[in-house]
Amino acid sequence: MSRQFNGQIHVRIPPEVHEEIAREAFNKGSSISGICAQALVVRKALAHLDPWKMIHQIWESNKDVNLKTLEKDISEAIRETRKQSKA
Repeated sequence: MSRQFNGQIHVRIPPEVHEEIAREAFNKGSSISGICAQALVVRKALAHLDPWKMIHQIWESNKDVNLKTLEKDISEAIRETRKQSKA
């Protein structure tokens, strides 16, 4: 590409998305532009990842895990977290 870029883009989005991003920006003390820029940076960083390959790797590395024990451990962790959040 032989064109000059000024670092600005104009994007049309539904009003609901605009409101959601504006609220997020306000809550984080950021700007709409900052939130969008962050999303684009994350998108670029994750572009090379293949989620299906990663899921397969996770599945393979955990295939010997006892599912009943895992369910019990997760339920216990959730109960403990709920107790702590109520305290």
